[in-house]
Amino acid sequence: MLLGCTYAFGGVGRGYEVGACSTSRGTECSVNLLELKEDDALDIRAYMSGVNEQEDAYYALFVRKYKSKQFQLCPFGVFQSRDAKNGQMEIKVYNPSPEPDHRDISGFHFYVDPKADSPQKYQLKIARIDYPSYLYWKAYNEQIVTRGILFIPIYKNIPGNVSGGQGIFTGMGSSVYSFALAPDSTYRF
Repeated sequence: MLLGCTYAFGGVGRGYEVGACSTSRGTECSVNLLELKEDDALDIRAYMSGVNEQEDAYYALFVRKYKSKQFQLCPFGVFQSRDAKNGQMEIKVYNPSPEPDHRDISGFHFYVDPKADSPQKYQLKIARIDYPSYLYWKAYNEQIVTRGILFIPIYKNIPGNVSGGQGIFTGMGSSVYSFALAPDSTYRF
């Protein structure tokens, strides 16, 4: 996909339209600093600079274990440029695979495995997405974060951009960064 271009997808089956949608690929975005600080768990924060708060730009944050096949959306990992202050944005990075022995928000933190021979490696992907994709990932994120909480059931349809069907057709400009779960580390990119 080329930056700034709009792409469309559609299908016809047995004489009827089965779905049509379009998306555009956002410009690439970047993280310039990643900090890991150890408390009981690792507090990981990513920093972006040069963010224009006046621009309508939307982002999604994904993580995967190193050499894993698929990135997963980080809990609370959907945000927009209007969240920036003075061109700077601080983003908390949460673990998309919660720890089973934590039943509250602490389960979304990263924990260093004391039995591991070497630090666990991960990859962080920051993606700039269009507005329909933002709405989709934001609703999906709400479902993930509140799953299993008896008092906050969110059962709603997740919005998409496929007319005549369900789902999302999305393009994204993204950057990927590798890091290891090492306490009190700073990565500069």
